[in-house]
Amino acid sequence: MADKTLNSVNSDYRLPWIKYENIFKIVKLKEDFESYQKYLVRYKYCVSTKLLTADTRTCSNLLKHLEMQHKNVWTSKNDETVETQTKLKRTSDYVTEETNESLNLVKEKKSKVTTILDFSRKNTLTSQKELNLMIQNLVINASLPFNLAEHEDFKKLITVGYNGCHVLTRKTLMKNITVQHENLILTMKDAFSKLEYLTTTADCWSIFKWSYLWLTCHWINPKTLERVSCLLAIKRIKGSHTYDILAKEMESVYLYFNISDKVIYTTTDNGSNFVKSFQ
Repeated sequence: MADKTLNSVNSDYRLPWIKYENIFKIVKLKEDFESYQKYLVRYKYCVSTKLLTADTRTCSNLLKHLEMQHKNVWTSKNDETVETQTKLKRTSDYVTEETNESLNLVKEKKSKVTTILDFSRKNTLTSQKELNLMIQNLVINASLPFNLAEHEDFKKLITVGYNGCHVLTRKTLMKNITVQHENLILTMKDAFSKLEYLTTTADCWSIFKWSYLWLTCHWINPKTLERVSCLLAIKRIKGSHTYDILAKEMESVYLYFNISDKVIYTTTDNGSNFVKSFQ
């Protein structure tokens, strides 16, 4: 950093503010640093010989002199004020516009949430048939008892939530689930009839002195080449789950779905009963 004090000033020196160049005259370069300079300047229209220090980093000293000593002739400040107010107004308009957009988004989100939670509006979009199917899927997927359809609180929930609809009876619920199961079996059989090869997985376990056989099926979709899986059966096995009983039960499931000649692999644990059932 170099610090120099000069008695004369080079004519190439200029104040960095154009609006002050015409009213202030540089008398002397007071200090010269690498990043900024300090000048001694004089107001051209001032009778006083007092010199002011002007720092190229800020014009506050010059502005203060004009405000204090030449307020009646200084009009540029008013222009600057107007410009500042214009900028503030533009900023305010932008903020107001941005705020309005944010408020509109919030209102839109609230409207969507209200639409979702407003059962009376949702009811117009849900038919009795759709409601029955939703109740059926709830009972199946959550393993709920059929007498759920007879529970007073559940009936009240549906009546209030889906105005104009009613809860199907327990008998109708059981009948619909049976029909739904039969349609699912037909769909599975139709899908298996179009395949050449299938694989299965099998497992057997006991709980509370009851034994069960669990079978799943897996194949590759010939069009999308994606793996597809489904549950074939969960069957209760009476008696000990010996190898011959396991083989008989698995074969009965394969025959039911007409896939006995399509199963090429079956994955099981290494229990001796399963190993022997395939020999």
